Amino acid sequence: CHPSRDNGNGRTVRNVIEALQRAMARRVVQSKSTDKASLQTLTLSDLQVVAEEQAAARLEGNGAGHHIAEAATKKAGLAMWNKNYQLSNPNEQLYRMVRESQRLSKSLSGFNSALLGNLQRQCKAGLTDLVAKLNKKIQVTCEEDLPEMTSTLENTGKLTVAQFEALVMPMQITSQEAFYLLKIFSEEELPSPLDSLQEPALRCESAMDDLRGQSILAPMEMAVQALTAY
Repeated sequence: CHPSRDNGNGRTVRNVIEALQRAMARRVVQSKSTDKASLQTLTLSDLQVVAEEQAAARLEGNGAGHHIAEAATKKAGLAMWNKNYQLSNPNEQLYRMVRESQRLSKSLSGFNSALLGNLQRQCKAGLTDLVAKLNKKIQVTCEEDLPEMTSTLENTGKLTVAQFEALVMPMQITSQEAFYLLKIFSEEELPSPLDSLQEPALRCESAMDDLRGQSILAPMEMAVQALTAY
C-alpha cells in the first residue's frame, strides 16, 4: 500500500476528471442510451469505477512503508534504508505515506466495492505490519543489544584486545540503528499509528548514552591492564 507522489496536486485532479469522463462515456455506449440526460449525468457507478482505478494505481505495490518494514528486520537495515532514500528525505517519505494511507483507506470505506474493500484491508494490514516490525526493532536494538553490549564492556578485564576489537563493528552498527530510530520517532507530531512507538523509541537515547560512556572507559581500563601485566 503506497500512495503515489502526485497526491493532491493539479495533475491528479485532471486525471480524475478525465477518468470520470471516460467512465461516463463507456457507460453510455454500453447502455446504448441516446437521451441528453445520460450524456450529462455522472452516476455512482461512474464514481466507483474511477475510485477503483485510482485506488489500484495508487495503493497497490511496495512503497516506502514496505521497504522500511523490511529494513527493520535487518541488522543494518535502517542505515541502508536512509542511504537509499536520502535524496527524498526518508523520514518525511514515511510520515507522508502513513498519513496518506490512513486518509485514503478511510475514503475507500464509502464505496460498496469488493476491490476497494480488499485494498483497504491491505493498507490496514501493511500499517499493522510496519508498526509491529518497528516495535520489534526498538526492542531488539535498544532493550536487548545495546544493554548487552554495555554489560560486556563493563567486564573488559575478561576480554582480550582481539575480543574488544571484534565488538567495535557490532557496536557501530547497533548504535547507528538506534540513531535512526531516534530520528524517526523524535518528530513532535507523529502520524498515527507511529505515535504509539514514540515513547519506547526515545528510550534508545539513554541506552546509547550508557554504551557511549562505557565504550570510552573500556579502552582505558584495557590499557591499564596491559601496562600492569608486566
